[in-house]
Amino acid sequence: MSAVQHIFRGERLQAFSDAVFAIVATIMVIPLKLNIKEGDIPSDYILHDHLYNLYPRYLIYLFSFVLVVDTWYSHSRIFSIVEQVDDVIMWLNLLSLLFISFLPYGTGLISHFQASRPEGFELAVSTCSAIIILTGLIMVVMLLYAFRKQALLHPEVADNTDMRSLKIGLLTTLSVNPLLALGALFFSLFHTESTQIISLVFFYCMGLGSLVVRTVIHLYHRRKCYSLPDFATSIFRTVASKSRTEAFSDGVFSIVATLIVLDFTATIPTSEAVRNNHGGNLRYALGSTRFIYLSYVASFCIVGLLWFVQYGMFHFLKKITPTLSFINTITLCLVGGIPFVSSIYVIFISNEESLKTMYSVDNQLVAMRASVVLVFLVGLSQLLFWSIALYQKRECLSEEVDRYPAEILMFVKIMIFPTVSGILFGITFTEGISAKHVYGFVIATTPFLFLLAKFVFLIQECMKTRAVKAKEKVLRLRYTTRQHEGEEEHTPAGHRVTSSRKPSISAPINTLAPEQVPLKAANC
Repeated sequence: MSAVQHIFRGERLQAFSDAVFAIVATIMVIPLKLNIKEGDIPSDYILHDHLYNLYPRYLIYLFSFVLVVDTWYSHSRIFSIVEQVDDVIMWLNLLSLLFISFLPYGTGLISHFQASRPEGFELAVSTCSAIIILTGLIMVVMLLYAFRKQALLHPEVADNTDMRSLKIGLLTTLSVNPLLALGALFFSLFHTESTQIISLVFFYCMGLGSLVVRTVIHLYHRRKCYSLPDFATSIFRTVASKSRTEAFSDGVFSIVATLIVLDFTATIPTSEAVRNNHGGNLRYALGSTRFIYLSYVASFCIVGLLWFVQYGMFHFLKKITPTLSFINTITLCLVGGIPFVSSIYVIFISNEESLKTMYSVDNQLVAMRASVVLVFLVGLSQLLFWSIALYQKRECLSEEVDRYPAEILMFVKIMIFPTVSGILFGITFTEGISAKHVYGFVIATTPFLFLLAKFVFLIQECMKTRAVKAKEKVLRLRYTTRQHEGEEEHTPAGHRVTSSRKPSISAPINTLAPEQVPLKAANC
């Protein structure tokens, strides 16, 4: 008696995996947050110097985010050929997600102990390298199992007789990060300064190394994929499908919008604090932190409108190229840093007592500049994404862009955030202006700029439609007048002469020369 085969569709498994990857990539920003509270800010605290000294953590965040996205790319490639899943695939996938969820812990250890070489550095690198190696090995086992059990593969891949090239290409991309992690683990065992720097170099090259290998395989299979079906060929020419890229991007934006509220809920005063500091008046206690509410609303609006811009760009896309995937990864990485700058804004802008010292005023300006610069970079990356999509219009964009003037409207929407953030950055250097209030006012009016752009676009469309209708009306009137003039002509004697009709489009026109006209017809 044969065993029961439990085979399911893989859509829900992919959606669950995309959500886990998006959460893991987004919470990488948590180690960047400042370990100070609003009431603990000393008078001589210089925010600019503190943010400058955090540059190693910025590199760790960038590396870890790219590494998670690169692992997600490998996962999406596996499930681009695996159409159905069974219990084994499900358990292997859950095991890989378990290890990938530990990655923020491993990168957090490196972030805290990379400056304390050799104490603690070896264990931090060993922990993170073990997580990456185990994740890669489980994905390799999952891919080999899928190729062994071809009933799970896509029909076009399973029916192909030569899958050796496809298998080697996928296994090569999956093994890049584990091999680099193994190299980082090996050099971290030597307790010298130079070998541990080499270990960090291996560590930082994981995401970029996988990108280089994937590019080489892409160029190789442009000539060798003729033996594979079109479906399998597209695996090496694209990084991830449009639907999965949209799902992953939406997950990152939604989680970023949710992480912002953590700073809002962390400032809820306790009953003892209200009784001791505000005389038991909860309304006064909540009113003293009013800028926290405004900063949360502003940050949420920024994230929502940035997602709205990206949604508009993806609406016109029909294909995601490797270049667009890379730029989208940079955009999501920058968006993931919004909770970090939002927490800085909450700490320094809401502190009214800090206005007494010159350093605190500078800290407020630095907090606003950090938020403005990050939003400017996000808008700039979206502009680069749309520009490259327009450059590859025939391959990437749908025909709807050419049918309607949506290209101009999309460009206007993308330019709103870079323009507004550039103006705000200049205002922070202007003396005699309350940059805090100007910042809140401009952020509050930014959504209306999107509505204004849409309103101007609709007015232009209405004017264009009215001009076309007016032109059609004039042409119709001229045609009717010519018809009436050519119907009947009356002679002075009262005899009626019917004029010759206009030749139809399908009838041939008789073009005889005057000397070829018959004499009888001429006498008449």
